[in-house]
Amino acid sequence: MGLRVSEAKNTEMLGLRDRFLIVGAKAAKTRTRRVMELLDGHEQWWKAVKPLKSLLERFEQLRESAGIHDWPMNAMRHTAPSHWLNFYQDEAKAALHLGHSPAMLHSHYKALVTRRESEEFFELWR
Repeated sequence: MGLRVSEAKNTEMLGLRDRFLIVGAKAAKTRTRRVMELLDGHEQWWKAVKPLKSLLERFEQLRESAGIHDWPMNAMRHTAPSHWLNFYQDEAKAALHLGHSPAMLHSHYKALVTRRESEEFFELWR
């Protein structure tokens, strides 16, 4: 969904309403509330994020069982902007969704993945 790890851990400041995930200002890195559009299939993943005990431990177990040993810090968070940028085809809209500035998206995430790779990424959610 593109949440930062720190945001996902702060589940009491997250909410779901009308197929939008609301990230409260206290959870957001920028301390600014934002509303993220959920695509088909996202709601089931949101239910998995909702207060789970030892989320980090569960993620590490999943990684290990998948045979992934080297995982960069915030890899999932840093993967999402490239794909959301492809999805929206609009830097401002993607930036609003992710809590970035359009300049940040342009300088760090533009043209890193193909349209087909983004389609495959979003298929994982279904």
